[in-house]
Amino acid sequence: EQALENYNLRQKNKDSSVLALKKLQSILSLKEVPKVLECYDVAIFQGKSPTASQITFIDGSPFKNQYRHYHLKELDEGNNDFKMMQEVASRRAKKSSFPDVFIIDGGKGQVSSFLKGLGHENKAVVIGIAKSKVKGSFSDQQVERTEERLIIPGRKDPVILKKGSALYRLIAQMRDEAHRFSRRLHHKKEERKLTSSWLDLVSGIGPKAKEKILGNLNFEKDKLKNLTVEELSSQYGVSKKQAGNILEFLNGKN
Repeated sequence: EQALENYNLRQKNKDSSVLALKKLQSILSLKEVPKVLECYDVAIFQGKSPTASQITFIDGSPFKNQYRHYHLKELDEGNNDFKMMQEVASRRAKKSSFPDVFIIDGGKGQVSSFLKGLGHENKAVVIGIAKSKVKGSFSDQQVERTEERLIIPGRKDPVILKKGSALYRLIAQMRDEAHRFSRRLHHKKEERKLTSSWLDLVSGIGPKAKEKILGNLNFEKDKLKNLTVEELSSQYGVSKKQAGNILEFLNGKN
């Protein structure tokens, strides 16, 4: 019975994705139903440790092997979503073949910046997803209630996505996934900066060992102190003596 329920759920999700992609094909006047979609989000906090994420969906489902993180330049002027989106696109343009549709978390400015970064010679389909603007100050709850709009280059008015529709669910899922993914790296970068200072206080930890620790994708300071010397040494590629010094520092002085 459970297996049947799981099958029915998978089938329902598959049917929903087909509907969503056909609707997107219609809206964008594409010759074929889009198969590969990429969604991008930039995470900034007071101009520090800006990051961006690239998440990929194929046939309406996440394809995590093609998720990517981008470490972006910290700009002198601080937050500049447009320049950062342009940087992401220019770096993406040097990589492998393009998806059928690029989806940008943002409005006209972010979309045009992404197109500029890709270069005019690249004939790419780029759209944005943005919430309707609310006049005056507004709460998070109000933002949640506002409509989702597709920003399409060359069109004066955005396409309002009907809440609960298959396309709404698919694109909102992609945007939320990109949002979470970019912020995960952003927080890790901030944590690495803080960690950098205390690692300098640990005896026997030189630049190479420090780089190994900070460069580890699974790095979380709070989890280090719970590892054994052997585990820390093998997972982070440092010597047992260095691992012992780190654990002694964390558990004795921090």
